[in-house]
Amino acid sequence: MNRKTFIKTAGAGTVILASPMLLSHVQNLSAQEISEIELYNMTRPMDVKLKIKPVYGQRIPNEVHEGPCRSDSPVGWNRNEEISKAKNSFNKWVESVKKNLCDKAVMLQPTYIQYSGDHRIDAQYWTNVEKDLKDTDLFLVHYRVPGIEKFDKPVAQVSNSCASLDVTAQLRNRGLESYGLYDFEELNKLVALLQVRKALQQTKMLIVTDGPWETEYNNVHSNIADLKELNQRFGIDCQFVSFKEFFNEMDLVIKNKNVQKFANTITDKLINNARNVHMKRVDILSSVNYYLSVKKLMEKYNCNSFSATCQELCVAGYAAKYKITPCLTHTLLKDQGYPSSCEADTNVLVSMMLQMYLTNKSPYMGNTLIHNKDKNLLFIHHDVPGIKMKGLDQPDLPYEIKNFTENGWGATVRYDFSLDKGEKVTFCRLNPSATKLMIVTGEIEGCQGFNKHGCSLRATIKVKDVMEYFHNAVNFGHHFSMVYGDYVAEMQKLAEILNMETVVVA
Repeated sequence: MNRKTFIKTAGAGTVILASPMLLSHVQNLSAQEISEIELYNMTRPMDVKLKIKPVYGQRIPNEVHEGPCRSDSPVGWNRNEEISKAKNSFNKWVESVKKNLCDKAVMLQPTYIQYSGDHRIDAQYWTNVEKDLKDTDLFLVHYRVPGIEKFDKPVAQVSNSCASLDVTAQLRNRGLESYGLYDFEELNKLVALLQVRKALQQTKMLIVTDGPWETEYNNVHSNIADLKELNQRFGIDCQFVSFKEFFNEMDLVIKNKNVQKFANTITDKLINNARNVHMKRVDILSSVNYYLSVKKLMEKYNCNSFSATCQELCVAGYAAKYKITPCLTHTLLKDQGYPSSCEADTNVLVSMMLQMYLTNKSPYMGNTLIHNKDKNLLFIHHDVPGIKMKGLDQPDLPYEIKNFTENGWGATVRYDFSLDKGEKVTFCRLNPSATKLMIVTGEIEGCQGFNKHGCSLRATIKVKDVMEYFHNAVNFGHHFSMVYGDYVAEMQKLAEILNMETVVVA
């Protein structure tokens, strides 16, 4: 489903863009009220499509001779008939690609390329390839296409044939990205991984902070500090916003009566859908206003992921003044498909992108702490579970709303992880230079801190060897991103495509 849906109000002529999740929050508003509200929406990187250019190569000699390359008698051979058969084969291949290609990809105009025994290709054929070159993410070739490497694009071949092995080995030896695939199932698995890489290139982080990013001012010392290097490696961009600018924007959100109608509707929906609410409505509304301010600035700067420095938020007095914590915002953004992490931790934010784009699930994140060494139990500990952790297209999980602070403000979502005892999970984190990825699997054992205030929610996870986890994690840091399911194999292959080493504890 396209995340952008059009609503046109009767008579007003106003078109509003909103995600399906946001639309569910405005059902109780009149058409006139909807028409006056500015909804803040951004494209989701995970919705980007991988563009595949099929290129069919066919060798047809100008004349034939019986011998080591052809045992049949050349008598009666007709070159035009062979060309006709080749083009029929091309059309059947194109239909097969179209039929079997998954929805994470779109097929560009297929191209038929013919060459003779000397393997030289006429310029007219390359012209048809070059028409789509700017949009091409992956060449899908049939048989050999001599010279395709000059375009410096990834090449894949689906075939249980000598060519699939021969061509792939040749291109890889030349340092080019090439994939030999057995069938369309393997192709679609590759598409899913390459689509994640493309989604990263479409991602721009909004980071709210007043601190000098280049220093160790950040309270997360294992952070990815070199954002220029991050951009060069993965294509991820970043926009910094000061607290002054942010809270000036939040003041406007609070003062805007029509936006407040929308904020109140979101608040009511959150309360009505919760199993239990442990705080005052007005204090939940404060956190909703923070969330809308984040979305407004994300739209303003064309960002589609978010983080903010939490400790700085407290020290500067903004949290107490506005009675907010970012926890609810992280939950709501992730549940819509926008990566969002605590404490301006870009490391876990990128880790979250990898998992979210790969699995279409809302990740949980938190500190990983050893709970019981002898039983191989650890905690993942933060107040940012998703309501869509089982899948963005799946029903909401049951949740409660709990105050973060002792004084009753700072809305957080609470989920009882013990409901999923025995379910597999995968959590990961990049190292501070973003050159390695640590991947860990385990099973949910239980939940703690559900009814306490503060950053208290803990998912208890049983792992294979908790000390092996710990002694590897010292090279990566403490915040890990977690998704439901076992994705070790997929994440290892994804890391390879992204030119990262992997450390696996499974």
